[in-house]
Amino acid sequence: MQAFLLQVTFLGLILSFVSTYNTCDNKFAGFFDCIKQKTNQQQTYSSLEREFDDDHQKLIDKCFASSSSEAQSKNMCVLDKSTLEVDILGPNGPLRSCNFCQKIAKVVHDKYFKSTPAERQCLRRHMIDAAAAEIQPCMQSKLHDFSYKVPTIPDFDSAADNLMQLVEDSLRHRIWVQSRLDVCSQVNPGRATNTRSCLDRGFPGMYEQTCRMINECRQSTTQANCMSRFDELHRAACSCLKEKREELGNKVEKLKDALMSSTSSSDCTSKVEAAAGAWKTKLIQALKDCYSDGGSQGISQIPATKLVEIGCLRATQMNTNAKKEFAIGFRFLRTFLDVMQDRGTRFCSCQN
Repeated sequence: MQAFLLQVTFLGLILSFVSTYNTCDNKFAGFFDCIKQKTNQQQTYSSLEREFDDDHQKLIDKCFASSSSEAQSKNMCVLDKSTLEVDILGPNGPLRSCNFCQKIAKVVHDKYFKSTPAERQCLRRHMIDAAAAEIQPCMQSKLHDFSYKVPTIPDFDSAADNLMQLVEDSLRHRIWVQSRLDVCSQVNPGRATNTRSCLDRGFPGMYEQTCRMINECRQSTTQANCMSRFDELHRAACSCLKEKREELGNKVEKLKDALMSSTSSSDCTSKVEAAAGAWKTKLIQALKDCYSDGGSQGISQIPATKLVEIGCLRATQMNTNAKKEFAIGFRFLRTFLDVMQDRGTRFCSCQN
């Protein structure tokens, strides 16, 4: 009888914890809604976007040298302010030795920045949903809670349509940082390591307005008994975002290796399929759903497997110079994806 009562009591405690977690997890969704309401305001969004870029430029001043002599004394990589304003897609940008890459990068750039607000919103929705699906099993594992469901994540960039120049400026500055780090790591790995460490550390008060907004939403939407669960979810989400960011970068590297090292089209196709996984289909579907022309001149009308076959056929026919350009293009793609993810992971700079 005593054993039975202990079992009932234990079961009751488990159900109590589950009930509390469900209630608290719903508050996490409310937190997202609060952030969405605030970022929907044009003035607030503009201020946050300026802070995102301004604070990053302060970090550049702190972590990079502005000249070769300063780089030697500080043991840091070089990046002067004038370079930050150079067009990343132009003849003096990171792709300057690859005309083909410049053309491809411009197509990708224009497909987003010169599309309609509705098309951009649709594309962001697809990418947000895909990212949520990716991090859910990771969060479940870290939380040891396989019933946890990532709530619907709003589009926090919906107010950006009248501020696209701000977004472009921020993107350009971050691409230059990553590009210089890549070059620096090849020439002087020690300086690159020091510079990266400095960038990772940030500085006190970085993204102060963003962090204040996050804390306000945390306090206003989360009951006292849910604070620890909220912080647990926040830590798990940020940890998973970091892991998935690294995984995506590795996927790009594997794609590059598959296309550049394969000796036959069939070998290349199987390697690309393994590296790209479900992201290939998701991207093609996003282009099909979001663009009235079918996405990149009707590219989405071609089956994903056929696109891979065409790409692999061309890749196996590349000469040495073409392969060099290909490598430059993939390095830029990885950088572009990395800095785009900065826009979401900045919220992780404010963990309690």
